[in-house]
Amino acid sequence: MPIPHPPPQPQPSTSTLKSHSPTLTKLLKARPAPIRETALLTAASSPTRPIKPPAGDCCGSSCDPCVMDLYAQELKVWKECAVLRSLVDDEEEEDEGKALENCKVPGAFQW
Repeated sequence: MPIPHPPPQPQPSTSTLKSHSPTLTKLLKARPAPIRETALLTAASSPTRPIKPPAGDCCGSSCDPCVMDLYAQELKVWKECAVLRSLVDDEEEEDEGKALENCKVPGAFQW
């Protein structure tokens, strides 16, 4: 019997994320490369903090953009969207509680 997987969590829309993060709005207006846009949106909607790159990833040559600058942008966007993520999590917890209330065991008696 296959193990049921929980349904994927709905991702907030880009416009919702932009409304909670002025940094994200500013960065997306600059029309970044698609992979960079995806990284920023992932950071905004992810429940986990972005991973800091190891010190060896920065070459110290003042690259534009530096990996540390990219990390700082993702971290700032992640922090700005924290309130939005907490609101979505609270709604999901309420929905789970309602689903458990409606769940009945077949053949169970109601007292």
